[in-house]
Amino acid sequence: MSMKTHQTLLELERAILAPNNRANTDFLMNILTPDFLEIGASGTRYTRANIIEHLRDKPGFDGPRSVENFFAKPLSEDTWIVNYRIPETTTQRTSIWQKRSGEWKMRFHQGTVEQKAKGLSH
Repeated sequence: MSMKTHQTLLELERAILAPNNRANTDFLMNILTPDFLEIGASGTRYTRANIIEHLRDKPGFDGPRSVENFFAKPLSEDTWIVNYRIPETTTQRTSIWQKRSGEWKMRFHQGTVEQKAKGLSH
């Protein structure tokens, strides 16, 4: 695993979480692929155009967000999957990143609200 790629993707995920970037159309147009798809924590599906419009009007949260338990794994040479937790929103986040024309772009993202653990029977 490339530690450089791991660090780059962590920095890109943190950049997307910054409120000023979430409402910045130019930033989002540059970092999201044209065929981007998101499944939000609410279950709503968003295309790149949908999410840019949605976040421009309502960035989702104020202030910084922490990234915990960041994990990145290559799916191929130019495609990686990342997963992490945002404790402030108690969500798990998963993204697929692709390197296109030498730059990392987000192709897919899903946010899942954590449920309280229920007892498991063995």
